[in-house]
Amino acid sequence: QHLKKPNNGECEQDIDLIVLPELAVHQDDLDVLIQLSRKTHAIIVAGLGFLNQPGIKGPNNCAIWIVPRKHNGNRSEIHRFQGKHHMTIPEKKLNIQPWRPYQLMLELSHPAFKEAPGFTLTAAICFDSTDIALSSDLRDKSHALLIPALNKDVNTFDSMVEALHYHMYQH
Repeated sequence: QHLKKPNNGECEQDIDLIVLPELAVHQDDLDVLIQLSRKTHAIIVAGLGFLNQPGIKGPNNCAIWIVPRKHNGNRSEIHRFQGKHHMTIPEKKLNIQPWRPYQLMLELSHPAFKEAPGFTLTAAICFDSTDIALSSDLRDKSHALLIPALNKDVNTFDSMVEALHYHMYQH
């Protein structure tokens, strides 16, 4: 198929989803992510630097979901945190606290198929994705598992993602 060149002001491609690794964004830079989401109309899942949240004794590792509202003029996005429960050894040494009081599930519905179930996204921050109970539970509830991860061992991580793909039957 021959691709049409974009006209003046048109995008070459549409971006629907942007995933940034864990610990990639400082909480003071959330406004940059919001502007990026508004400009691209993309859902963003981004790992944040360690946060001190109210009611938690110590910093925690979490990601943020920024979900634009695509079909109305309202510029307010949905912002939700995705926590991390299983800490790595270096995180334990830094006294990073587990925090995952819920598992965020985002169901995307298609306007032409309003009665059909939507495509469901969820996420697990790096080491949480190795939790077999979590992946087993999510297998029949989601269609894609996003893994914002900061991992220097690319070969091991790629093998883990391939195993999850096989185990969960999804992207």
